[in-house]
Amino acid sequence: MSTNITMYNDQELPSLSLAWTDDTGALINFSAGWTFTVKLARSTAPATTLLVKTTGITGSSGSTGSNLVIDWSTTDWAGLEAAVNGSSYVVHVAARRTADSRDRYFRPASPITLTLKAAPGTSAVSPSSYPITVTAASVTLADTAGYYTATDVEGALAEVSTKSLSRLLPQITDAFAPGTNNKAAGQTTTYSVIGFDTVNTIGGVAAPYCIDTGNGLLRLCLTFDANGAPATWSNTKGFPAGTQWYNGARMLTFKGMLHFLTVEDSSGLPTVYQATPTSGSTALTWTKVLNGTAGSGSQTPRTSGMTSDATYIYYADYGDPTGGPRVYRSSDGVSWSSVVTFTGIRHVHSIATDPYNAGTVWVAMGDGVANPNRYSTDSGATWTSIATQNGSTPQVTDIGFTATDVWFADDSTYLTAVVVDKATKTWKGASAGFHGNLAVPAKYTSTTWDPASIANGAATSTTVTLVGARVGHAAVASFSLAVPAGASMTAAVTAADTIIVTLTNNTGSTLDLGSGTLRLGITGGSFAPAVFYGQVDPATNIFYGVSQQQFTTPDVALFAIFGK
Repeated sequence: MSTNITMYNDQELPSLSLAWTDDTGALINFSAGWTFTVKLARSTAPATTLLVKTTGITGSSGSTGSNLVIDWSTTDWAGLEAAVNGSSYVVHVAARRTADSRDRYFRPASPITLTLKAAPGTSAVSPSSYPITVTAASVTLADTAGYYTATDVEGALAEVSTKSLSRLLPQITDAFAPGTNNKAAGQTTTYSVIGFDTVNTIGGVAAPYCIDTGNGLLRLCLTFDANGAPATWSNTKGFPAGTQWYNGARMLTFKGMLHFLTVEDSSGLPTVYQATPTSGSTALTWTKVLNGTAGSGSQTPRTSGMTSDATYIYYADYGDPTGGPRVYRSSDGVSWSSVVTFTGIRHVHSIATDPYNAGTVWVAMGDGVANPNRYSTDSGATWTSIATQNGSTPQVTDIGFTATDVWFADDSTYLTAVVVDKATKTWKGASAGFHGNLAVPAKYTSTTWDPASIANGAATSTTVTLVGARVGHAAVASFSLAVPAGASMTAAVTAADTIIVTLTNNTGSTLDLGSGTLRLGITGGSFAPAVFYGQVDPATNIFYGVSQQQFTTPDVALFAIFGK
């Protein structure tokens, strides 16, 4: 017997079924009077035993063609070495008969090998003491109705406090009654958060501003529900005259005044407007305070193109600015000046102030330039480059901070996140592996199933609910009782949250497996994302990155969570 199975260290599937025979070729009856031990040892020198397992092993008489089933738990992998490309182990199985305390060893003609891979989405890093792994990911765009849209997450995370981080994640719904607030009866609206108002707070938490994408209106959150999600919104607060709602990129509060980055219709340029905050549904009165550099209107401004600290507010050019992108600065939000022009560079992807170090500003630039990531410790007067390391130049799209590190969201090949040590300005860790292989973590469930007796050539099925399953996901299933040769068990996602498991009998006789545990799950799929926005939560060191699948059709938005 030769069995080779591949596992991921966050999975429990599949079970391993063995047919253990005696010297005469008959299956040993393991239904009673036996205890079992499974050991996993490295398949390469040194052949150290790294797992000893005595639970989750079930013996039977072998009437169904298998007399020993080994069920794996995620805790089994705790002491093993799960490499990204797989670490192989030889499976050793021993059976001890209670009557004589003698051990028997399972010795198939070819050894059973188990290849353990890192959890889907896990990436190798250097140094290994600072791993960055993908630990969770969202559903696709088709499943995100009612959630904040992908490009909104960065702007919101940049200003919301760690305590209220959860406000960005829960599903939000239309809290207004049909027919009110300039909405058609029964219309469903998606609210896209673009920033926070620190003057109008709710229980000490900055109130989010959103663009009502169903109606093209600017609204202010008035109350949160018990789960911390926006519960009610104001009527329209009003966009700056001569601008379109769909160009709204970012709003922030600086020295008590609102600043809104959007596009001016007449010039076609990214433009910053200023207004005094107003409560409730009182409209805002906007004044233009800055136009971007000529040429920068070739692309809609990025959410990450405006930032501030206690002293200055900054804007950086995107698009194709003439003569190179500029960084503009203002101490009052009204009078602005250019503090630097980056020549030989197309544009700035992100500008961010370090909340832990006054006067420190970081910029990330693209596309395809050498050493594009720079920082200033004197509020933008002078700039220093972060050198390329290990032959890789990250094309950074967004910047976040903890007390000790700078986190880069990256959309260049082979990197999805980079951590830079603030003290040394050198890489502390980086995700590796082409991000086209980024996997969405699997989902699992289990239930008790007693399949009906099945005549030869017939089949029976059961329907199981698995929240998160979607049509197109690959589904897998296993059963705690051995499925004999000639019989097959398949699983398929037939509707949202619904999996149908089918047991087909082609054994040549009637099949009655009996009651057992049915385990099933979805693999979650694989995505090719470019991380466009992202912020790190300094309290947990978890990095929230927003991606869009680039290399397949249709495009898929992904909200991935990276962590140390």
